[in-house]
Amino acid sequence: MKKTTLSLVMAVLCLIFTANAQQNHYLRGKVITADQQPLPGATVKHNNTTALTNQQGLFEINTTALEGIINVSYTGYKSKETNFKNISEPLIITLEEDNSNLKEVEINAGYYAVKEKERTGNITRITAATIEKQPVNNPLLALQGRVAGMEIIQASGIPGAGVKVQIRGQNSLSNGNDPLYIVNGVPFPSTSMSSATINVSVLSQANPLSVINPSDIESIEILKDADATAIYGSRGANGVVLITTKTGKAGDVKFNVNLYQGIGDIERRIKLLNTEQYIEMRKEGFKNDGTTPSASAYDINGTWDQTRYTDWQDVIFGGTANTTNAQLSLSGGSQQTTFLLSGNYYRETSVFPGDKKYQKKSSLLSVNHQSLDQKLKITVSANYNIENNALPTSDITASIRLAPNAPAALTADGKLNWENGTFRNNPLVPVFKKYDADTYHLGASTNIRYCIIKDLEISAVVAYSKVQRTELSTNPLSASDPTQALTANNRTANYYDSSNQTINVEPQISWTKNMATGKLSILLGTTIQNNEASNQLIQGTGYVNDGLLDNIAAAATIRTSSAFSSVYRYLSVYGRLNYSLKDKYFLNITGRRDGSSRFGPASRYGNFGAIGAAWIFSNESFLKEKLPFLSFGKLRASYGITGNDQIGDYTYLDRWSPTSNPYQGAAALTIGSIFNPNFEWETNKKAEVSIQLGFFNDKLNLTSTYFRNRSSNQLINYSLAPSVGFPSVAKNFPATIQNSGLEFELSSSLVQHKDFKWSLSANLSIPGNKLVAFPEIEKTTYTNTYIVGQSLNIIKTLESTGVDPNTGLYTFTDFDGSNSVNSPADRQRFRTLGQRYSGGLHNLISYNRLELDISFQFVNQIGRNAITNNAPGTFNNQPDIVLRRWQTQGDITDIQKYSAATSTLTHSYASAYGELAIGNASYIKLRNVTVSYKMPEKILKSIGAKNAKIYLQGQNLFTITNYLGLDPESVNLLPPLRMLTAGFQLTF
Repeated sequence: MKKTTLSLVMAVLCLIFTANAQQNHYLRGKVITADQQPLPGATVKHNNTTALTNQQGLFEINTTALEGIINVSYTGYKSKETNFKNISEPLIITLEEDNSNLKEVEINAGYYAVKEKERTGNITRITAATIEKQPVNNPLLALQGRVAGMEIIQASGIPGAGVKVQIRGQNSLSNGNDPLYIVNGVPFPSTSMSSATINVSVLSQANPLSVINPSDIESIEILKDADATAIYGSRGANGVVLITTKTGKAGDVKFNVNLYQGIGDIERRIKLLNTEQYIEMRKEGFKNDGTTPSASAYDINGTWDQTRYTDWQDVIFGGTANTTNAQLSLSGGSQQTTFLLSGNYYRETSVFPGDKKYQKKSSLLSVNHQSLDQKLKITVSANYNIENNALPTSDITASIRLAPNAPAALTADGKLNWENGTFRNNPLVPVFKKYDADTYHLGASTNIRYCIIKDLEISAVVAYSKVQRTELSTNPLSASDPTQALTANNRTANYYDSSNQTINVEPQISWTKNMATGKLSILLGTTIQNNEASNQLIQGTGYVNDGLLDNIAAAATIRTSSAFSSVYRYLSVYGRLNYSLKDKYFLNITGRRDGSSRFGPASRYGNFGAIGAAWIFSNESFLKEKLPFLSFGKLRASYGITGNDQIGDYTYLDRWSPTSNPYQGAAALTIGSIFNPNFEWETNKKAEVSIQLGFFNDKLNLTSTYFRNRSSNQLINYSLAPSVGFPSVAKNFPATIQNSGLEFELSSSLVQHKDFKWSLSANLSIPGNKLVAFPEIEKTTYTNTYIVGQSLNIIKTLESTGVDPNTGLYTFTDFDGSNSVNSPADRQRFRTLGQRYSGGLHNLISYNRLELDISFQFVNQIGRNAITNNAPGTFNNQPDIVLRRWQTQGDITDIQKYSAATSTLTHSYASAYGELAIGNASYIKLRNVTVSYKMPEKILKSIGAKNAKIYLQGQNLFTITNYLGLDPESVNLLPPLRMLTAGFQLTF
């Protein structure tokens, strides 16, 4: 018995030790590149166990096997299977680069993800690697010159200023030409939330996306054609911009630090007249007019010093802007749960005088979790951003044309100089007026996915976003000329509050079936969206001193100048059917039915949809043999209908507003427009065909695309005859706008050696725009602006016949015989403004640990010349090209004589509608240069870091242009700044 019991105990102990031995086997190794660099994040699989490599490329797998096979994969590299026979020996696995594998990358298409090679729609993806290399305060600016067909214009170099974005041209006669922005699944406002009443500068056009921290963004996808945008229905006509923020990745917990500081200035100036030339111009002007300087001609009547010289470009924007950016993040996790927590601080000052600044603070939290069986997946993301802008409310750049002998802007004690009432247009007045704007953004989203059974998955996205903005603008007496004898009633303050809140719920069900020769995917979903917006402007007057202007309660008189609130509700159902056959043929069908509260009750619902198809002809056996150098070839086409609902809320209803004229002593209302129950959305019919080619194992890739979009059923405010009793009605009109063009994209891995790599990418867009049809346009006010068959970007001009050699005045063809240069009927000629073609060129070069990234943007366009803003001879300085003006009878020149007489000014101002006002505004800009150096292992060990990098960045370093003004991008406003920054990144 004892012997039997002892045998059983020994047997159990052996089983336990054996089990423990089996559980304690660890397979270890390192994954590296051909140049011996570690590959963090590589996927290592053995049987049913998966692991990711850490920052040093190391992995560890718990296994019971003493020998076997592991599979290692990493995006952009060839997957590799490796045998191991001795569990105790660490493995060294080298992966080779594989450009063709990049086509396996999944792209965010909004409601679904699609592999790059399988997409039937036009989607461009910009990743964090590109965005992070550019020291910009608005993520949209990181896309300049990088996306074919996407026009991005920075209105001004003032931080937080407006950014104009158009994807494939202007589709609407109204202002609704912005793309749809989606941030983590929730629509984001595209129009400014600033008050144009109190903020007359480009800040009133500010894009709300400036509140988002560019460093928090993982990727930006731009959806262009019908196949990609039709699933967004009535909101996809102008394209869709999808912004996805970063999430954590499985692996060791990492602490990242990214800090940079920099300076900015104006890269380009214009050559203006000096004091001697200016005084000569003014005197010659009065001589030509046969008059003497008036008492208010302080510049030449002896009031101001006629020997003083000030280049007002030095005063206005001759300063240096300083910028600081600090980003901290903590991330990591297991195969089941990952997290990322980050915080950012950004600060930028202005080149304008003073110490005012622009600041942003942001935080991001992301948590991903999946069950052990991977059936349940949950993603929770939240971000909170604060933006503060205390810069002047006006762009004072135009003041560079002050007389060069004007008095100093400031007195010796730093106060505004009024020069005894003779310098009331002191350019620094806006700097002394307080402006303070705070924008708060809270975004949160939850994405839950559950695989019910094999191939069948349900999911739901619940997202919330709120953007709130408060503004304060003051008018203190200290910023006013004391000789005007102003009172407390001249002290005013404006308080503005606006809010935009969106709740978005999107449940989905999807089914995917892999078949013997293909794959079928079906997606069904619904969108429930509720948006509430409001704004209020309160004005206060009669403050007893300037120090109380911040406090509305201190005002003697308080008045609500305007108030508005609206609710926008949106309900839709959508579906997608996708079928692929033999990895060669792809079909994608999308459809959507939308209901929107923005449209009349008779037209509240609309149907939209698209079909896209693709053929990977390089997978055909007959081509593989005949064209071995062709590694990838795909032909795709799409056609569909999308809509545009950017018309604001309640447009179809009767709209009344208070009038300043009471009726019989009581407040009265006046009607602005009348009810239209048939008011409905614009429709955009999009067609596209594209070919993608990859050569030599995809080392050279070329994409060529032709598109044609026709937008009809235009939403306009139609003016009515006075006899009707109503000024206008919002209605649809059968006008049709066409945007068509060609787009080319090229990418190449020119050199891929162990120590030296060079890749190049480029894009080119050749757009076309025209008004195809507008029945009875002559009966509308649009007849003064547009011509059927021509571009929407035309400007009707006078026909210039040059400067009359006898009179020295600009002359124009008098088509209507009125002998007046101001007659609109004489504007029989037109010029087409805007881009003829544009694109970008990008180089990425690396040598060992050193990397160089260079990006150019080029634009060929026609624009307005700055020369026509002020007439030569008036109380304003001029570019030195006016020195070639007409002087004596018989002179042949293109600049009329100096003059300040009313009759002469009429001819000068008319030149703004002549061909002299239009000129070449093309440019080439060195948008970005980044030089970085990765620290060697020896230094990393000494500081206890896993990775370290130092870098130098340059933005807008130089511009090549023949444009007559400061900058062809911002025209007469502050140009985008030339920024130079230095920074470092550390990972612990």
